[in-house]
Parts: sequence; structure tokens; C-alpha cells
Amino acid sequence: MKIEKALFGIIAAASLGLAVGILFAPEKGSRTRRKIREDGTDYMDDKKDELYHYTKDLKRKIEHILESMSSHSSDSTQNDHKAEVINLSSINNWQEK
Repeated sequence: MKIEKALFGIIAAASLGLAVGILFAPEKGSRTRRKIREDGTDYMDDKKDELYHYTKDLKRKIEHILESMSSHSSDSTQNDHKAEVINLSSINNWQEK
């Protein structure tokens, strides 16, 4: 019984919200949808840029750590660290896509 009342309340509220939204909409639906789509695209582009800069900064920090580690290790270990730095180039390839 409680679930039915809650479900009815949710449906009624959604219907009322839809009706009020249609009555008081400042623009046509097609314009509103286009604006939402454009805003969503802008938001995603901003987040992609943030992710790109974050991963670029993270890569730089990792390379710095590996370089400082390799300066304190033996020659054979240095080669291992250099290989790890080279593997980090795959991050750049991913960022550029």
C-alpha cells in the first residue's frame, strides 16, 4: 500500500512538473534541446581538456620520479627504468586521440 502511494505521488509530481515546464518554457523545445546538447558538448570538451592536462602532468611527475630513481641505481637497473619511461609514451598516444 505504501509503495503504491509513493509511486502515485512520483507519477503525479512528474506529470505536474512536465505540464508546468511546457506552459512556462521560455523557448521552443527544439531550441531548448539544441541548447542542452551544445552545453553538454561544451562540458564534455572541458572535461576532456582537464583530463588531458591532468594526465600530461601525471606523466611528467612519473618521469621525474623515474629519472631520480635511475640516478641512484646501477647501470642495469637504469636500463629497466628507461624502458618504463619509454612505455609512458603510450600515454601521449592515448591523449592525442
